[in-house]
Amino acid sequence: MVGDELILTAARDLFLQHGFAAPTPKIARRAGISEALLFKRFGTKDRLFGAALGYPETPAWVARLNALAGQGTARANLLSVAGDMTEFFREVLPRQMLRWSSRSRPATGKAFHRPPMRSLHALTRYLRAEMQLRRIRRCAPEAAARCLLGALQNQVLFEVLSGAHPRAAAQRRHLRDIVGVLWHGLAPSAGRGKT
Repeated sequence: MVGDELILTAARDLFLQHGFAAPTPKIARRAGISEALLFKRFGTKDRLFGAALGYPETPAWVARLNALAGQGTARANLLSVAGDMTEFFREVLPRQMLRWSSRSRPATGKAFHRPPMRSLHALTRYLRAEMQLRRIRRCAPEAAARCLLGALQNQVLFEVLSGAHPRAAAQRRHLRDIVGVLWHGLAPSAGRGKT
């Protein structure tokens, strides 16, 4: 018996190539099942589209993040997780853009917003835990989490829109720069400038 994940992978590939117009017989063929079984499992093309292009409930980087507080160095952890988040956004952002622009039912409501909010809350919890351990300066942890998430999503959005993917060395430098700005903040060094 073919599992749902194999069907969703086939559907995701074809939806990303053809948009909502991807033919369900072709999706079924690619998954190795009949079109009837495809509809028995997912009900409608709208539901299949939403399931194939949806945001994962718990991204792998979130599970990894939960074990990092107090381990290694906080800055190295942020840099490592930033790399994981960037790869995650490279996978998910094109799906979300297609889903948002589809003629299908819009991707809105509580069910749509829950997974991204879980990611924000997980990163906020991690930062708060590191603050409590005094491994990072106290600040507004959710604001810091939003800054990091927003910067990484913006980087991937620019890649998607331009069709250009930077070389690995440029990507690492960019991640170091983003984490560096977050790490040091924007305050002038002691005795310089006014706050």
